[in-house]
Amino acid sequence: MANFGQSTFVGSEVVIECGDKMSCCDREQAKAKTDGYNKEIAGDPGDPKSGGPMQISPGSGDLCNTKCTAQAEAWRSFREKMDNAGSAAERQQIAKDNAMSDCIGESVASSWESGRRTSRGLRVQMDHTVEVKWGGPASPDGLLALGSRVNNFFGSICKRTGDDMMKGTPPQEEISAVHFVCNPPCRPPKAADKNKNYSTGPAGKSPPAPVGGNPVRTYLAD
Repeated sequence: MANFGQSTFVGSEVVIECGDKMSCCDREQAKAKTDGYNKEIAGDPGDPKSGGPMQISPGSGDLCNTKCTAQAEAWRSFREKMDNAGSAAERQQIAKDNAMSDCIGESVASSWESGRRTSRGLRVQMDHTVEVKWGGPASPDGLLALGSRVNNFFGSICKRTGDDMMKGTPPQEEISAVHFVCNPPCRPPKAADKNKNYSTGPAGKSPPAPVGGNPVRTYLAD
């Protein structure tokens, strides 16, 4: 087990495990990311045409350029909202509304008040809820602030899992479920968070067991 986390996949399901260096807030964000994937797969109960497995994208230079432009536009929009806020309380609410989870929004708002007002200074990046590599849109819509380390971890998971699945014989082009296995304790930003279990996944499904050998380990992070 890597100290920050690792990812494996079995069939068309991805299993992400946290390590002891993944803080409580990191775990909260990772849970929100995983819930977002499974919500995308489940679709809207009122729309039978929505949902379905996420489709792996082979990627292209043009797609990457579009994604980077969208992230820059989303950051500019977020920064303007924060600059135009009339009070610290309003800025905190804006930060929470535009973040992957409340804890990172609170961190951004606190750092903003202390004068750290760049993406690097805040240690966040604008993140697509569903990565482009896993079939998400490359548009500016739906981008939220995510802690840089969590964003880099999930970005590597998406790329390496997608690349490995596409190399299979035959290629596996769909992801049908994402699981996050993350039992307590964690390093808490708040004492009450230490013993929370942040594990999550699709309703009614347990993480799959490997069949015929070990699952492929796609990414380890220390």
